[in-house]
Amino acid sequence: MNNAKNCVLLAAIAATAGSSYAFTVVTDASQMSTNNAMTDFENTSISSRGNTFSLDGLTFTSNRGMSTVDISLFPVNGTHVDGMALFPRLDGEVRAPVFPIDIDLATPVAQFGFGWFDPNFAGNVAEFYDGEGNLLASVEPTPGPKFGVHADYVGVMFDEDVIAQVRIIPVETSDVFAIDNISWGAIGEPVPAPGTIALAAGSLVLGTRRRRG
Repeated sequence: MNNAKNCVLLAAIAATAGSSYAFTVVTDASQMSTNNAMTDFENTSISSRGNTFSLDGLTFTSNRGMSTVDISLFPVNGTHVDGMALFPRLDGEVRAPVFPIDIDLATPVAQFGFGWFDPNFAGNVAEFYDGEGNLLASVEPTPGPKFGVHADYVGVMFDEDVIAQVRIIPVETSDVFAIDNISWGAIGEPVPAPGTIALAAGSLVLGTRRRRG
């Protein structure tokens, strides 16, 4: 992990010191579970999406509207982002100003990550909330050069299904961005270890024998 990512990790820990849940900052899609759901917008067309847009069990909201756009002509295409992406402008023009995007999940998850297209300024942030609106984690993308030559991956992993909403906030309305390749997944009910299953089965048999006696 480079120095910039170390700073991001420290910032994330400091910003969420009040959270009672431990989490890991994710910096690449390869760190996410292969069982996660994926929304990459590739089955959408270039189009305005209004202030609220639902896809694959995710609900996206932005007060100034959103569009699905094609970023394949930008140099960064094929890294953390590629092809179609979601852009926080109703007219679909990849230019400023841009505004926050909220993402609501139908059910809480433990993992959530996405590609952030063209973060240029320090202070951009992704905030992760539980179902009661409590801030769980806050992670900044690593800024890079302008004009679509840079993208970053931002995500978190918890040991429990606690993420109910994600808020993506540009530090400046002039820092044009889009999101793509969203990965999310729930842990669900824990699976008992084999020894636990065997112990439970043995107890059941013993209880049955006692009742027969």
